[in-house]
Amino acid sequence: MKRTIIPLLSIVLSLGLLAGCSSSEPEPPVVDIAPEDYPEIVEDLNQVAAMVADLDALYKAGITIRQQYPTDISNDQVQTCVAENGHYREQGQQLMDQARVLKTFQYRLPLTMAADAAFACVLCGGSGTTCDDIPKELAPVKVSLKGA
Repeated sequence: MKRTIIPLLSIVLSLGLLAGCSSSEPEPPVVDIAPEDYPEIVEDLNQVAAMVADLDALYKAGITIRQQYPTDISNDQVQTCVAENGHYREQGQQLMDQARVLKTFQYRLPLTMAADAAFACVLCGGSGTTCDDIPKELAPVKVSLKGA
């Protein structure tokens, strides 16, 4: 009995003979969401774009610090580096705090990871190994922002 029901059912489905199965029904319309209807999303995207620019700047600053101050520097050189570049650490801390409270989850994790890496990247006397993580974490965010 199963052998006759399955072919029969496939014929019925392919012909659209079951109620509501007509293939000529139009697709439901796509609803565009106007940005003014959701200002918090636009605000969040603007903040994300600004954070990406700031993280790119911290990446470049970290690379410059690595070139000026290699990892095996004296305490005097660390103090000089901190005096010259300490503001980058403050900016990195602010970006970490901002990233952790983003409303849009798809940006929260990669920006938090990038901000953590940037914070370590600009550390005077640090290894600088986290600097390479910043572009990797920002890549999906940049792609997503281009599509937004």
